[in-house]
Amino acid sequence: MQAGISLIGFVSFSCGLPHLLNHTEIHSCVNQGVPHYGALMMKAMIKHVASATGLSAKRAENALGIVLNASERQGSVFVAQLYKKLPGAKALSAKAGKATGAATGELARLIEQTPGGRMAVATGMIRNLQKAGLGHNEISGIFPAVSSYCEDAYGLKGFGHLGDLLGTRGAETATDTAVA
Repeated sequence: MQAGISLIGFVSFSCGLPHLLNHTEIHSCVNQGVPHYGALMMKAMIKHVASATGLSAKRAENALGIVLNASERQGSVFVAQLYKKLPGAKALSAKAGKATGAATGELARLIEQTPGGRMAVATGMIRNLQKAGLGHNEISGIFPAVSSYCEDAYGLKGFGHLGDLLGTRGAETATDTAVA
């Protein structure tokens, strides 16, 4: 095997000893401009969502794209922060938006952030997830899976269910301080 990086199983051979990469190592490689690690970061999130929801990786990727697209259209601060930290997330969102026929114009996006528009986007997201073959349990599992992954990998917290993700709450950065 050639020295370098194997995308299969998120294994690094850079030091001659194979080992699974953790989130910090992947982020470090992305920040250093090492190729392919952005794709690894996206694949790791998809793998986590698939594992947490019982979906196949392909269905989890599709569902994640639908959720990210709907959240972006709602003006989610959380998703805006996630896009800065996770290469490929915005592209996945755009791909899902194109596949589902989501609005793309600036005026349409503003309308989608009104109370009626918010309800239409949320309803459309659930409909698109159902069209993708997800049941209620799988849909309800996506939000906690995304939440736990983003908190562990990127220090982002502030949602765990549909209302938080699509709502107006901002993303919080996890801290290591305790409050008594």
